[in-house]
Amino acid sequence: MSIYGLRTAIADELKSVGIRAFAEAPKALSGSAAIVDPADPYITAGTTFGRLTAHFTVTLLVNPSPNWEQEVEEMISTAIEALYDSEVADWDLTGVSLFDTLQLTNVARVFKGAQIQIAADVAIKELNN
Repeated sequence: MSIYGLRTAIADELKSVGIRAFAEAPKALSGSAAIVDPADPYITAGTTFGRLTAHFTVTLLVNPSPNWEQEVEEMISTAIEALYDSEVADWDLTGVSLFDTLQLTNVARVFKGAQIQIAADVAIKELNN
């Protein structure tokens, strides 16, 4: 599986638990969704020779509303549970941050939400399969 394949797999796992998810930001977006992006840093040295660690940010977006924090916290719990049960990689949760306002470059709307930082140690030879 390629590194981009890991992004797609994360989105698929989120979809499997009912979260509308994208491996790339869509051109138009409304309603709640998750977008999987490379984190910074994207790739670092793995735990041993022949391995690398891939880092991703899962951005959870909801429409502004009086109960947006509750909606986001439910999405966070659902997403983390799906990633812990992953059959694709052994994801490590490295952090979660709430944000009050986010505007995507290609979407003319403002969202509220959270960002989940995850990482997985992957064998380089597995990336070519």
